[in-house]
Amino acid sequence: MEVLEVLPKYEIIKQDILREIDEGKFKPGSKIYSEGDLKRIYNVSNTTVVKALNDLVAGGFLIRKQGEGTFVRKNMLHRKVSFTEKLKKVLNPKKNSEKFCTNIAICNDLNIRTKFDTSDPLYEIVQKATIDEMMWKIQKRYVQASKLDEASVERISKGGSVSKELALEKNLVNMPMSMTIEFKELDTQEAEELQSHSLVVVKKTIVSNATKEVVEYSETFIHPNFYEIEITAE
Repeated sequence: MEVLEVLPKYEIIKQDILREIDEGKFKPGSKIYSEGDLKRIYNVSNTTVVKALNDLVAGGFLIRKQGEGTFVRKNMLHRKVSFTEKLKKVLNPKKNSEKFCTNIAICNDLNIRTKFDTSDPLYEIVQKATIDEMMWKIQKRYVQASKLDEASVERISKGGSVSKELALEKNLVNMPMSMTIEFKELDTQEAEELQSHSLVVVKKTIVSNATKEVVEYSETFIHPNFYEIEITAE
């Protein structure tokens, strides 16, 4: 006797949405059903609908915009793409110890200020990473000072997560981000500290879906011996 597998409702919703994308009902960039529509069509709870949509967002098929709705991604349609930056496997984690040092100050760089549509003060958060006393990364992150209270600044200065203090960790998957990666020959303080004139420079901008303002801008300088990226698509 054949036993038929009954899929959870959220899986049925996911499969139906993907099928309608495949059939061309929803084009890249177009808006799909609202949460209310899906609750009514499938007679399910809001929790079920949210799980289905979040799974499709995490899979790279959809993007959710606060106050606007859910849309089919314009790029990488039907592909789950994973982009990972990581240390090269040149170190033994059992023998090598990594340490971090954080410094926070007010940013006075006019070139950086032009990236933010505000006259409010900016924090420059400089985080330096070393392995066995050798510095391998210098990251400079810029955020509006008004976004962090004194307690948050104190926690970050002691090694806390900037993204966590900005309440970004759960929302980053849905936030527009632009990033460039360059291999550059530099004669700068960063090059001197990293003991290499050839550096990997990663520039990243994160934008809020709700306000369209720049939430964070960062520049990361990495010694090339310690950097690799991995891109996979399913």
